[in-house]
Amino acid sequence: MSVRHLGSVSMNRYKSGKHKLLHIARGSSTWGRKRRLVRFFFLAVAAVVFLLLYRTPKPEEFQFTIGTVIRGDEWTGDMTYKNAATINALKGFIRSTGSPSRVVILVDFQSYCETVPDFLRGCRCYGLYECMDPVYEVPTMECIFDILFNVSTTDTVAFINGDILVFDSFAKAIASTASAVDEFLMTGRRHRGEGFRADFNDPISWRYAEIHSKTLSLDHGYAIDYFVTKKSVYNSVLRGALPPFVIGAWRWDNILMYYFYKFTDVTVFDATFVAPVMHQFQNSSLMIDHHQRRGARFNDELAKQIGGNELLFGTIDFADVILEDLSEGQDFIKDPWHVLAREALKSGLLTPPEISRLKEFNDHKLATYNHRLLSTEDHLLILRDFRNTDH
Repeated sequence: MSVRHLGSVSMNRYKSGKHKLLHIARGSSTWGRKRRLVRFFFLAVAAVVFLLLYRTPKPEEFQFTIGTVIRGDEWTGDMTYKNAATINALKGFIRSTGSPSRVVILVDFQSYCETVPDFLRGCRCYGLYECMDPVYEVPTMECIFDILFNVSTTDTVAFINGDILVFDSFAKAIASTASAVDEFLMTGRRHRGEGFRADFNDPISWRYAEIHSKTLSLDHGYAIDYFVTKKSVYNSVLRGALPPFVIGAWRWDNILMYYFYKFTDVTVFDATFVAPVMHQFQNSSLMIDHHQRRGARFNDELAKQIGGNELLFGTIDFADVILEDLSEGQDFIKDPWHVLAREALKSGLLTPPEISRLKEFNDHKLATYNHRLLSTEDHLLILRDFRNTDH
């Protein structure tokens, strides 16, 4: 047999063998793909079942309403610092709730609702003319709350002053609180955002502003700028019970806190340390003294008729639970000293001097905390928190 013939036979055998190997390989590859698809299918089914059974809802999936009161003309005329602060606050409310439809804007007159800028078109807007006090010509708080809770389409409702910035952690704190107990009131201290300006067109700016707010001093527990609770709590506890305090003056928020502590078993949550909020104003020296505000004397006398010497108890400082993390479904442990003080208040065992000493103690704790904010260690922790965050 010639070399050429041997080569031809060898080549034919090679081609035949190659064809068999390709056929086997293709069959093996097809079977392998089928096995991988079957394995992937079962893994996918298992993953879906796991997510459905054990997943924790994202905070943005928890629906709640934010209501606020503003004049209603902040978007017309010159953009002053005060007007810019209101616009920033409204942007924060929309971002926090996840939808303009879950933001309720209450203004002096219904006609202002027709001039809102485009980014507020999806919000619900209502005039407060029917809530006006005939003497001081400003709305009263019990009427404002009635409207807000009546028009809210969600079970959980927040009322926030119109110059307060809330951040992404705010929604998480509400979701965490609402998942823990059926009846709650959530509030928190505000940071003093003196002279703070920011451009919030960039989403990163929201995160920066939140971290920045943590470096600012906290106000005392009597300066309360927001409340969060459920409709059922409002209807059973506050509706018809809140006196007609006028808005824009002090005391009504302290009476609200005092009323919850004294006459209800609703769990009060303090979200100060997990959900910072920033009070925007240009310069504290320009702020009008509480005593000089319209209706201040009326509110003060009305509050003293209700709370008497126990009025000083109407502060965030006695919250039952101090929130320390944002996980949902956790078992919260009440502060035993706060619970003891609240029970003593309910039983009428706290004397005015004792309440005053408690106030002095809480003031000292706040001063110590604000002093620590200036430390290098805290600065480094805050900087590390900002750098390690996914923007």
